[in-house]
Amino acid sequence: EVGAVHALSAICTHQGCTLKPRNARRRITCSCHGAAFDFDGAVTNPPATRPLPRLALVEEDGELVLEALELE
Repeated sequence: EVGAVHALSAICTHQGCTLKPRNARRRITCSCHGAAFDFDGAVTNPPATRPLPRLALVEEDGELVLEALELE
């Protein structure tokens, strides 16, 4: 949906490293092992094989807030 807002986990699904957005290339990369994801969370470069999970956003008093996550 054009103009929709969504949030993705910043944790790589390969081995749990923190990801960094790269706006110029419109992708999210992992500096640990080179995995990359598009801004919808789909894998664009292995070694990751699972997409990034979407995080739930809720509107509270006119602001978008991430809902609490359960850690595995």
